Amino acid sequence: MAKVKIKPRSLSRKKAHKKEMQRYELRRKSRKLIKKQISSLFPREQSNTPQEINLTEKQNLLSLLYKTLDSHQSKGLISKGRVNRLKSRCTKKFNTLFLFGSNPTVKTA
Repeated sequence: MAKVKIKPRSLSRKKAHKKEMQRYELRRKSRKLIKKQISSLFPREQSNTPQEINLTEKQNLLSLLYKTLDSHQSKGLISKGRVNRLKSRCTKKFNTLFLFGSNPTVKTA
């Protein structure tokens, strides 16, 4: 009986593909988490209905988003440039909506 020879190249390709799929899933999950945090920070229906906004709560949500972006968990999954762009975009949006905007319903509890 002749042994079936396992081709090392195909085996290593399978391993690499499996690792890449796991990495893809991690990137997808971290992207979903960040999108969820951003949408909770800046809800879309806010422009239609005036509601009271607790400023400290929004600041806590923003700092939580920063912690998520800087965490060890998302270090290799998101590039440094993308993290910085997200931070600056969210900070600008936060400042215009809650601090410097002409929004009379801001509650500074």
